[in-house]
Amino acid sequence: MVQFIKKILLFLMLFFATFVLVLLVDYFFVGNQHLGNYQASLLDKIERFRSLEGSRIILIGNSNLPFGMNSEMLEKEMGMPVVNMGLHGGLGSAFNSNMVKLSELREGDIVILSLHTYDDNDEIEDPSLALITIEKHKELWKLVRFKDLYGIAKAYPDYFKDCIMYKFTKYDDNIPEETTSYSRSAFNKYGDIERRFENTFQFYPGSVGIPGVGDVCMERINELNKYVKERGAVLLIAGYPIGYGEYTPPLSEFEAFEKELVEKSECEVISHFTDYLIPYEFFYDTKYHLNAQGADMRTMQLIKDLKKWKEHNM
Repeated sequence: MVQFIKKILLFLMLFFATFVLVLLVDYFFVGNQHLGNYQASLLDKIERFRSLEGSRIILIGNSNLPFGMNSEMLEKEMGMPVVNMGLHGGLGSAFNSNMVKLSELREGDIVILSLHTYDDNDEIEDPSLALITIEKHKELWKLVRFKDLYGIAKAYPDYFKDCIMYKFTKYDDNIPEETTSYSRSAFNKYGDIERRFENTFQFYPGSVGIPGVGDVCMERINELNKYVKERGAVLLIAGYPIGYGEYTPPLSEFEAFEKELVEKSECEVISHFTDYLIPYEFFYDTKYHLNAQGADMRTMQLIKDLKKWKEHNM
């Protein structure tokens, strides 16, 4: 029995030593290997977030923001600098929402949260995508919670294997790609996607759904609201692009969703979601992304919502 326990302990020690060695090789030798990737745009977004002076408008959420916002227009109309921190739904709403914590908030900051659903399991949906995003950037690891580590650890071997391949072949994600919208180089200085190509996405039956409102998600958002308020800033929930056409559910269902969201949210919901119904022709690539014209339409509606909110609150 004693010999068996010694073997187990020896195995664990060797396993731990090997794991530490791999991490050291990865950090000091392999390095960041996805710097041209769409996800790496977060580095530029953070730089802008931290460099802007005065009170800011900070957009947080998933890819409906970079693919559906004209931040330059928003900045000019509202007279406040804007940074679009929206990134990718595969990271999960908790990960995306926590991006507001990557810089110190200031009194007068307006944080706008825009999600396509308010019902999730409070997990990183795609841990491998999270690894590609955070890589060895120390400041990004604060986005990972203790509960996320198991999924991150499971995804790490494939991530490490890919990084080794990129290190020696310079094959893919470490090179800025000029022929796709899904590249770091496709973003402008505000954090919006400005490079789009021919649209091939078509709406289909069931493609436009009614968002959910879950207790787990709302508890997290209400905690985020407290964090924002304690720093003299304000958190607002705004609409997201909703495809409008033959496959769109009755508007009354969106109104019921909005009513439930308002009831469960401790921060203000400034949008009527039916105001964000946009014809299918203005969407790009997925049911939550917009082409340039659609992004302008969505931005104009957000400007209206913000101006109306400011009239009543400032």
